Amino acid sequence: KASRRLTLDYGMRLAWFQPFYQGNGASANFIPSNYNPAQKVVLFTPATVAGKKVIINPLTGEVVPTSYSGAIVPGVGNPKNGIVYSTTPGIPQGFVENRGEHLGPRVGLAYKLTGDGKTVFRAGFGVSFNGQLSSGTYTPIVNNTVTVPTLYYGTFNTFNPGTSVLFPTAITAVNQDLKAPSIYGLSAGIQRNLGFGTVIDVSYVGTLGRNLPQTEAINTIPYFSQLLPQNSGLGNNFFSPYIGYAGISYTQPSNSSYNSLQVQLNRRFAHRVQYGASYTDRNSVV
Repeated sequence: KASRRLTLDYGMRLAWFQPFYQGNGASANFIPSNYNPAQKVVLFTPATVAGKKVIINPLTGEVVPTSYSGAIVPGVGNPKNGIVYSTTPGIPQGFVENRGEHLGPRVGLAYKLTGDGKTVFRAGFGVSFNGQLSSGTYTPIVNNTVTVPTLYYGTFNTFNPGTSVLFPTAITAVNQDLKAPSIYGLSAGIQRNLGFGTVIDVSYVGTLGRNLPQTEAINTIPYFSQLLPQNSGLGNNFFSPYIGYAGISYTQPSNSSYNSLQVQLNRRFAHRVQYGASYTDRNSVV
């Protein structure tokens, strides 16, 4: 109690979050800036040869089985273009930088604007944190290490990895610059005792979310690219931004904002009468 009219409530909360990571190190992450277009793979492509629709190696013109359509031509480019591993130098454990300790202040005040104590101004501010990512987010990152070749027209007895082909697959990735999600809570308002047990409260209430993890598909094809003549008859994997991959689910930070005007009129129960009314005008942005 700072004075007869002013009351303060304050404190500090300490939080520390260590990013999840695969204990045996068997995990891989995709970093968009590490993707090198000069190392992109080449896909077996549909073509017309002597009036017949076939699938060819676009580098040699060799006709291959139709089942190879859209598969990766072996020995050309880097099928793991942009991929880093937990053992890659300079890559943080769990693929996310450890931000260390987080300080979450809490401040609240109440100030009597009038001597009779019937009008009070109240305000508060607080910061809270959450873990960077759930363990479930990292399960697909472990799967990024799995490569499943497809062998056509063969048996287990004749299996030869050299004759199998790979197709672009979907992967999951996280932005290594992710920070701990934080929530900023703000409020400020005036309460007035109107008499007869009735209080009116007019307040601003806001919630700001920062560094919230949000998954985005980043290997989507450009708008109307399917209508271009050079892409006629081709699947999306032939002209996606990151050739060699199908979908890429990329978790990166995002923000949200909630701002509102809240008005309440309440009468506490007395003489068998109680009532209340409220109104909220809000604006939300994600």
